[in-house]
Amino acid sequence: MKKGFTLMELIISLAIVFMVILIEIKIFSQEVYTFKEFIKSNRNEVYSREALRFIEGEINDFNNKTIKVYDDKILFEKINGDKNTLKLYKMTNGNNKIVISYYKALTSKITTNTVVDDIKDLNISYNANLVYLSIFTLNGEKYERCFGSKKIVKAL
Repeated sequence: MKKGFTLMELIISLAIVFMVILIEIKIFSQEVYTFKEFIKSNRNEVYSREALRFIEGEINDFNNKTIKVYDDKILFEKINGDKNTLKLYKMTNGNNKIVISYYKALTSKITTNTVVDDIKDLNISYNANLVYLSIFTLNGEKYERCFGSKKIVKAL
């Protein structure tokens, strides 16, 4: 009787081992994809909610003289003559962003900052000193808030 394995037994055992490894790799790659999608969705939620908090801070700023609400933007007029404009900046690839432009009356300088990017749309509506903001993400989620102030007026 010979000791050891035949070539056929080695090939079959290696084939079984490789099949198990391939199945584990497929399961692992699916989990990585699911995790990446979850992180992307979670990041969009956090950024959208933080953008709404930032906008709330702009609306509640005590230096605001008036807040004019348009269909596509919000204009914050400050006591010292500065004007901040919040609006949706549409990109050609569909990954839009909300930007705020700071106009300094003293220096006549405009600075623009991105509030949130990779969004689908921004909806602004007005009703009796209330502003309703809705941010729509690329994956279809909607985040909305309502802000109120006596300084808010509807612009024509």
